Amino acid sequence: MYAIQEYVIRTMREKGLKRSEVVKRLGYTNVAKGCRRLDQLLQDLEYNRTIMNNLHAALGVPKHRVQEKLEETARELEQERLQEEERERRVFVPYLFCQTERRIPSPIFVCAILNAERMKFMYLPPDYNQRSASQQEEIRRALIAIRLGKNDGKIPSFGKITCFTLRREYDDREEEREVYDLEGNLMPRPPEGAKKITRGKATLTVKGKDISKFFDYMQRG
Repeated sequence: MYAIQEYVIRTMREKGLKRSEVVKRLGYTNVAKGCRRLDQLLQDLEYNRTIMNNLHAALGVPKHRVQEKLEETARELEQERLQEEERERRVFVPYLFCQTERRIPSPIFVCAILNAERMKFMYLPPDYNQRSASQQEEIRRALIAIRLGKNDGKIPSFGKITCFTLRREYDDREEEREVYDLEGNLMPRPPEGAKKITRGKATLTVKGKDISKFFDYMQRG
């Protein structure tokens, strides 16, 4: 449980505040809906503008106390994010990323059903970077040929594959990435944006939960 969640629960208990009373003070006329929103904060740390803006008044506490707990929560989330990043770094495997004619899937429900975004990632052997240049080329060309042999060279909902971006290291630099054409040849002058690798919606997540809006609130102060 995060600092803001603990603080709200403890304050409600100490003051004998019921959930229904708190949500009314938050400005909800629909008590059932307000209780659901409050529970989403207390259980899942789900951001809600109405709650964040009025929480201090609903609890009858100074605004700065709520702000302190929000800042403490932000630090906790940042620590978790860094830990997740370190875990990803330890298990990172080089891969080729399929660039496609559409960056945004259409129709989106097809992408969701087929988990089509995962099809854009083609993982290489863990020791790929330690192989000789000729071995790397052989592996790369074979993988590209296999990928293009499926679905007529398309990624469902993303359209035709246009080129492939190689990511060798977790902490690589985008501008230094190599881009290969459909035959596996290095492209000296790849198309604009071809070195960028996207992984779904750009959000900040911790434990699979989108916490971007929470940090947006913190930045606004």
